Amino acid sequence: VYTTAQEITKSCATPYEKALAIERWLNENCTYTLTPGTPPEDRDFVAYFLETRKGYCVYYASAMTVLARC
Repeated sequence: VYTTAQEITKSCATPYEKALAIERWLNENCTYTLTPGTPPEDRDFVAYFLETRKGYCVYYASAMTVLARC
């Protein structure tokens, strides 16, 4: 997850630009679905979403938060 966050924001200068870049990346690279399947119990929730790139609002919000914190 950390590596993904760094890659997405590598050309950004400010925290605001980084937030916009993460939002844009999620919008362009992930698919909204109400039936994404259940993440395996032994996997990190956000890492699983970033791998499958399929989810609904909770998936997107969690990913945005964790990526921004990285």
